Amino acid sequence: MLVRVLALTLSFSLVADIQAESLRDPTKPPSWAAQAPQAAAPVASSGQLQSILVSKDKRVAIIGGQSFETGAALMGSTIKRIERDAVWLADGRKLVLFPKLGVQL
Repeated sequence: MLVRVLALTLSFSLVADIQAESLRDPTKPPSWAAQAPQAAAPVASSGQLQSILVSKDKRVAIIGGQSFETGAALMGSTIKRIERDAVWLADGRKLVLFPKLGVQL
Protein backbone atom coordinates (compact mmCIF):
# COMPACT_ATOMS: atom_id res chain seq x y z
CA MET A 1 0.00 0.00 0.00
CA LEU A 2 2.82 2.35 0.88
CA VAL A 3 4.46 1.67 -2.48
CA ARG A 4 1.25 2.61 -4.31
CA VAL A 5 0.95 5.88 -2.38
CA LEU A 6 4.57 6.75 -3.12
CA ALA A 7 4.15 5.87 -6.80
CA LEU A 8 0.97 7.92 -7.01
CA THR A 9 2.61 10.90 -5.25
CA LEU A 10 5.63 10.69 -7.51
CA SER A 11 3.49 10.57 -10.66
CA PHE A 12 1.47 13.63 -9.55
CA SER A 13 4.65 15.57 -8.82
CA LEU A 14 6.05 14.74 -12.28
CA VAL A 15 2.82 15.83 -13.96
CA ALA A 16 2.83 19.07 -11.96
CA ASP A 17 6.44 19.78 -13.01
CA ILE A 18 5.64 19.18 -16.67
CA GLN A 19 2.60 21.47 -16.55
CA ALA A 20 4.49 24.20 -14.69
CA GLU A 21 7.19 24.30 -17.36
CA SER A 22 4.67 24.93 -20.14
CA LEU A 23 3.10 27.95 -18.49
CA ARG A 24 4.14 31.39 -19.71
CA ASP A 25 5.39 34.02 -17.31
CA PRO A 26 2.52 36.59 -17.11
CA THR A 27 4.95 39.42 -16.31
CA LYS A 28 7.08 38.81 -19.41
CA PRO A 29 6.29 41.16 -22.34
CA PRO A 30 4.96 39.52 -25.50
CA SER A 31 7.50 38.53 -28.14
CA TRP A 32 6.32 41.20 -30.61
CA ALA A 33 6.98 43.96 -28.04
CA ALA A 34 10.56 42.82 -27.45
CA GLN A 35 11.53 43.26 -31.11
CA ALA A 36 13.58 46.27 -32.15
CA PRO A 37 11.53 49.10 -33.71
CA GLN A 38 11.64 49.25 -37.48
CA ALA A 39 13.20 52.20 -39.27
CA ALA A 40 10.87 54.87 -40.61
CA ALA A 41 9.93 54.77 -44.27
CA PRO A 42 12.35 56.67 -46.47
CA VAL A 43 11.36 60.11 -47.69
CA ALA A 44 9.89 60.00 -51.17
CA SER A 45 11.79 61.26 -54.16
CA SER A 46 11.56 64.96 -54.95
CA GLY A 47 9.10 64.40 -57.80
CA GLN A 48 6.41 62.49 -55.91
CA LEU A 49 3.31 64.47 -55.00
CA GLN A 50 2.22 63.25 -51.57
CA SER A 51 -0.51 65.63 -50.45
CA ILE A 52 -2.30 68.86 -51.34
CA LEU A 53 -3.74 71.25 -48.78
CA VAL A 54 -6.31 73.75 -50.04
CA SER A 55 -7.94 76.54 -48.04
CA LYS A 56 -9.60 79.85 -48.95
CA ASP A 57 -6.34 81.79 -48.70
CA LYS A 58 -3.61 79.27 -49.36
CA ARG A 59 -2.71 76.23 -51.48
CA VAL A 60 0.23 74.03 -50.48
CA ALA A 61 1.59 70.90 -52.16
CA ILE A 62 3.67 68.38 -50.23
CA ILE A 63 6.23 66.99 -52.66
CA GLY A 64 9.03 64.71 -51.52
CA GLY A 65 8.38 65.55 -47.86
CA GLN A 66 8.63 69.33 -48.37
CA SER A 67 5.89 71.95 -48.74
CA PHE A 68 5.66 74.16 -51.83
CA GLU A 69 3.38 77.03 -52.79
CA THR A 70 2.56 78.54 -56.19
CA GLY A 71 5.64 80.21 -57.68
CA ALA A 72 8.16 78.00 -55.87
CA ALA A 73 11.01 76.40 -57.80
CA LEU A 74 10.69 72.64 -58.21
CA MET A 75 12.60 70.12 -60.35
CA GLY A 76 14.12 72.77 -62.61
CA SER A 77 10.80 74.53 -63.14
CA THR A 78 8.29 76.69 -61.27
CA ILE A 79 4.96 75.67 -59.76
CA LYS A 80 2.34 77.38 -61.93
CA ARG A 81 -0.90 76.13 -60.35
CA ILE A 82 -1.99 73.96 -57.41
CA GLU A 83 -5.41 72.33 -57.57
CA ARG A 84 -7.02 69.80 -55.22
CA ASP A 85 -5.76 66.76 -57.18
CA ALA A 86 -2.75 67.97 -59.20
CA VAL A 87 0.13 70.44 -59.46
CA TRP A 88 1.06 72.05 -62.79
CA LEU A 89 4.60 73.17 -63.51
CA ALA A 90 5.55 76.03 -65.84
CA ASP A 91 7.27 73.64 -68.28
CA GLY A 92 4.01 71.74 -68.88
CA ARG A 93 4.55 68.79 -66.51
CA LYS A 94 1.69 67.76 -64.26
CA LEU A 95 2.07 65.99 -60.90
CA VAL A 96 -1.05 64.00 -60.07
CA LEU A 97 -2.02 63.10 -56.51
CA PHE A 98 -3.38 59.63 -57.37
CA PRO A 99 -1.51 58.59 -60.54
CA LYS A 100 -1.92 54.81 -60.16
CA LEU A 101 -5.60 54.96 -59.37
CA GLY A 102 -6.56 57.41 -62.10
CA VAL A 103 -8.84 59.20 -59.64
CA GLN A 104 -10.28 62.52 -60.70
CA LEU A 105 -11.64 64.65 -57.87
